[in-house]
Amino acid sequence: LDNIDVHYSLLGLNNQPLDIIAQEQIFTNTLNFVSMSLLTNEISSISDSIKDRFCIDILPRIHNNVKSFIPESVYMERSHVWSETHESCGRYSQSPIIIKTACTVYRTFTPFDFSSAYNLQHDFTLLNTGHTVVGTYHGNDSSPFNLTGGGLNGTFRLHNFHLHWGENHRTGSEHQINDVKYPSEVHFVHINPQTKAVAVLGIFMNSTRHRNRTIYTRKRRDDIYNAENITITEWDNYFQAVANLTQKNNSVVLNLNLASLMGSNLDDFWRYGGSLTTPPCTEGITWTVFKTPVIFHERGIHALRNNIHTGNYRHPQPLFNRIHNAYHYTSYI
Repeated sequence: LDNIDVHYSLLGLNNQPLDIIAQEQIFTNTLNFVSMSLLTNEISSISDSIKDRFCIDILPRIHNNVKSFIPESVYMERSHVWSETHESCGRYSQSPIIIKTACTVYRTFTPFDFSSAYNLQHDFTLLNTGHTVVGTYHGNDSSPFNLTGGGLNGTFRLHNFHLHWGENHRTGSEHQINDVKYPSEVHFVHINPQTKAVAVLGIFMNSTRHRNRTIYTRKRRDDIYNAENITITEWDNYFQAVANLTQKNNSVVLNLNLASLMGSNLDDFWRYGGSLTTPPCTEGITWTVFKTPVIFHERGIHALRNNIHTGNYRHPQPLFNRIHNAYHYTSYI
């Protein structure tokens, strides 16, 4: 990470969109279309030793035997040869990954502490890079968006945020939870100015047509409804602005509230060590993937598909021996 500008120009800026598995075939000689979600869900109650063997030894072998039943896109084909020009893209701690909740190790972290700037309106430059839209702080001073806690070492400052999306509402997120995909995923890239360490906050984006229908208590349901309205409104403002970015290098300055974009439930998340999801695929990135998606109107992302690209996500990478941790903040219960 000697040249931060180079690395971060490639984190979501020169993304090679990828298609990914529509249906999974595992151990084709003996089983037909076994659900990997079922496999991981069934091991939640077994002993730790068996669980470790499944998650670290068996599960990666299953993934290595997964076959795609859809034609590979140009971007999928390109991703397979990234390692020929960028060695890191073929290493063992690549992102994104499929998070298997049954293989999660629960840890205790301090809650995230976001500086007050996240809850205030600020101007951001939104730039069409030809592969995504990148938002950067537009102020003349240094970024006031500072992040601490959450198990991170030191203070991290917001560098940019950008989106990944798919060809339709069924796919688009880079990370998956038990093989479940979301239509989009937003990444908030942070850098520790002292150590140059990188921490990325990944938040799933779910369209209004596929929001979770879980029944809550009336108060909890009202809280979620109000939070969703704020999130939807802020993302509507975002999508209306980027709809005019029809050409590469087009940009617009937009007043946004980051907290509204990020949603109100940042209590539950997964943590693992990974990489950039575009070349040079630099490793050593601290990933935080939040459990609760933000909500947006499906129509908003159509302009990105039409003006920039139909999809810009990388397919999941092998987990190898990596462990993903989970954190749940329970003070509100």
